[in-house]
Amino acid sequence: MTSSTRAAQGLRRAGAIVMDGVRVALDVREELANAIRRAGVTPGLATIIVGRDAPSLRYVRNKATAAIAIGCDSFTRMLPESTTERQLLDVIAEFNADPQVHGIIVQLPLPDHIDPGAVLQSIDIGKDVDGFHPLNMGRLAQLKTWTWDSRSALQIVEDEYPAHAPLNAPCAPQACLTLLDKYDVPIEGRIACVVGRSNIVGLPTTLMLMKRGATVVNVSKMTERAAAADLCRSADIVVAAVGVPEMIDASWVKPGAAVLDVGMNYVGAGRRCVGDVAFDDVSRVAGYLSPVPGGIGPVCVAELLRNTLRNALATKSREGDRRPRLRPAAG
Repeated sequence: MTSSTRAAQGLRRAGAIVMDGVRVALDVREELANAIRRAGVTPGLATIIVGRDAPSLRYVRNKATAAIAIGCDSFTRMLPESTTERQLLDVIAEFNADPQVHGIIVQLPLPDHIDPGAVLQSIDIGKDVDGFHPLNMGRLAQLKTWTWDSRSALQIVEDEYPAHAPLNAPCAPQACLTLLDKYDVPIEGRIACVVGRSNIVGLPTTLMLMKRGATVVNVSKMTERAAAADLCRSADIVVAAVGVPEMIDASWVKPGAAVLDVGMNYVGAGRRCVGDVAFDDVSRVAGYLSPVPGGIGPVCVAELLRNTLRNALATKSREGDRRPRLRPAAG
């Protein structure tokens, strides 16, 4: 574990260690920058945003800044709210064909007149750094084990990641695993509860924790509330991704549990961002707790860059007819 992550472990709020996503993301980004220099590649990340949603614009700017800082090229296409689905698909096709682009993300949510399913399926699976393409999701479900080592900046395993179509995990679930790994929270053999079942966070997080050897239960808004609280309270690891502001309070949490808050809810006329976890209340009982903001979000961006670099290396491998097998330098 790096010195900055060890320092982050010392931060406490009440009884819980606060999982500092900003520090962890900086560690990962430093490792990725070193990997880019050693590999001699320039990963390219293309971001498409439709409309002027303020949180989305802020997130897109953060992605572009982080990409450039580690040595990636960043391409941002901002489209008006009136953009048609066909026009958006044409922009995606342009980036699909561009050899300088190794990762494509379409910022969600999209306007109501655009079908997000059609948009996500149109992205080249080899450039799907969000991991939302149905084939990437299907391949995630079929893996026998999740072999990714999130302690390392980069790992490409030949058996699991064929060079022609690298599997990219969705960034928020992978950010959860990275935080758990960086803080040495055991996963294998533990009980985990994922609150929420979206295709973007809840479902892939459930799958990835299972592949890492956890026994996983999933609850959602449709689960009877008392039953959901009972199931959550039995878990060593809780991932909150239900989209309900501060839904999970201390009564839902087992003493000493690791609680990861993926929720981002804007309240008070959009002026304040809170998670799905009542932070102050839960910090009294949890062992580890990720804040909002400053927890999962920054690590999501780092995981997006990790996927982009992996795709760039896969492209270089195809051009050189060899498999990439880059590991971080010793020490």
